[in-house]
Amino acid sequence: MNDYYNRRVSRRHSRGWLFVPFLIFLIFAGLYSAYWVWMRGELDKGVDQWIADQRAAGFEIDYASKRLVGYPFRFALHLEQPEMADPKGLRWRGETLQLVMQPWNLQHVIGRSPGRNRVESAQTAPMEITLGDKSALSLSWDQTSLRRVGLTIDAAEAQTSQGAAMIEDLRLSLGPKAGAEDDLRIAAQWTAMRLPSPPPEAAWLGETLAPGRIAVDVSQLFPALESATALSRWTALEGRVTIAQILVDWGPMKLGVKGDLGLDRALRLNGSLSTRIDEADRLRAALREAGALDAQTAQTVDILETASANGQFATVSFVDGEAVFLGRSLGEVPVADTLAALFAP
Repeated sequence: MNDYYNRRVSRRHSRGWLFVPFLIFLIFAGLYSAYWVWMRGELDKGVDQWIADQRAAGFEIDYASKRLVGYPFRFALHLEQPEMADPKGLRWRGETLQLVMQPWNLQHVIGRSPGRNRVESAQTAPMEITLGDKSALSLSWDQTSLRRVGLTIDAAEAQTSQGAAMIEDLRLSLGPKAGAEDDLRIAAQWTAMRLPSPPPEAAWLGETLAPGRIAVDVSQLFPALESATALSRWTALEGRVTIAQILVDWGPMKLGVKGDLGLDRALRLNGSLSTRIDEADRLRAALREAGALDAQTAQTVDILETASANGQFATVSFVDGEAVFLGRSLGEVPVADTLAALFAP
């Protein structure tokens, strides 16, 4: 009898380990839940404090309701009917604003504002942009600065004073280049794009762009941004802009561009820029119909067509600010004057 009882007790003890994982899970779930509730409160207070700080700085921020939800796998801030304006009069209002973070990564936020968004200012006419449900902006940062920006737009339509614009399946990414953390990689691609109107100087292009792609690297950008004089620091570090690929299919123009450019300390341009075109006859016909095919333009198209044979490019070189093509000088490129005009107060 005692042997039978001892065997049953021993069997129960031997199965006790089966409950250990379940017990560990309950302890972990309780600790995680406590962390989520505590962090939710901290984030909620942080959002309120940020809004108060911005209002004190002269910004207008308003909304119909605010809630912070998402347990257990995220923190999701929802603002209904948000409206924001800066002191200069730039104003945005939307149907809803959603900001999402993961509890284990508080240095990455995804923002969404599906539906109608209205942007207006004292200097420009109002614009209404309707974003698809899958459109989102992604921001990542570290202890020193913003490190990565990603924009995904499944579909967007904009109503402007010039007309209606549209874009489908846009993917835009800005962040450190893989294997070169000091360099910025800019990559963008889209499936379709329609502008509000053709460019005034080139109406023959039309307003519709077919699928396209852009890939550009800016070397030594992040170390340069750590300086108050970022441009001077960038030139001192011998930063370069490398155009890995630009493909644009715009009306009758199918254009490809690549290049490698840099500025010396005197802001003189050095490097090269290469261009190619496809379907040159189509481009000529559009220019001729628009009355824009003068002798110089026709010669340029002929040169690009010849240079583009067999997948090649026509290349313009830049040496100490002077542009050179086929051994002939095209004149100086006034980079310093252009930058001064762009950043003039």
